[in-house]
Amino acid sequence: MAELLRCEKCTCTELDHIVSEKLVQVTKQQVYGVDKYYPANTMAKLAVDLVGTKQITDSMIYCLKSYGYTVQVVAQSETL
Repeated sequence: MAELLRCEKCTCTELDHIVSEKLVQVTKQQVYGVDKYYPANTMAKLAVDLVGTKQITDSMIYCLKSYGYTVQVVAQSETL
């Protein structure tokens, strides 16, 4: 069973509230010299879940921007 998406601000699971922010945050990683984008917030996770992928593609970024979403690259936290 798929896990519930939760809002980062208030931890609710209301889809209308999650998508109303219109902000998609991604982290950028280089894999063999190619830039790859991975979801960093709930809206980005929703986007990859809808398409059935693990990463945000350039065409997804274009579509999201054309629908009025802001796509923001955020710093990836270092894990040890």
